[in-house]
Amino acid sequence: MATFQKHRGKHQVRIRRKGHASISKSFHRLSDAKEWATMMERQADRAELGPDRKVLKDIKLADVVRRYRDEALPSDKVGKVETIMMNAFLRHPICKKTLEDYDREFLSI
Repeated sequence: MATFQKHRGKHQVRIRRKGHASISKSFHRLSDAKEWATMMERQADRAELGPDRKVLKDIKLADVVRRYRDEALPSDKVGKVETIMMNAFLRHPICKKTLEDYDREFLSI
C-alpha cells in the first residue's frame, strides 16, 4: 500500500510490501506521485523488484554452492567431476562470507 505525505512542498510516496525493502520518492506533482506508486506496486506484485537486502545477511555463499551442487548438477559422469570441484571450492575461505558482504562490495565499486 502506498502512503502519500506532503513534505517541504513536495509529495512524498512510501511503498511497503512484505518481503521487500521500503521504497520512497518525492515528486512536485501529486499526479506523478500516484502514477509512480501504481507502477512500483505493480512491480512488487509481479515480483519484478529485487529481494529485501536484509535477507542476504543470513545466506552464505557456501549455502548457494551446496544447493547448486545438490539440485542442479547432473548425476552422470561429468556431474561427478563437477561435484568434486564444488566440494573443493566449499573448503575455500571465500565460502564463509555472506551474500550481504558481496552485495556491499559491488555497491562500493
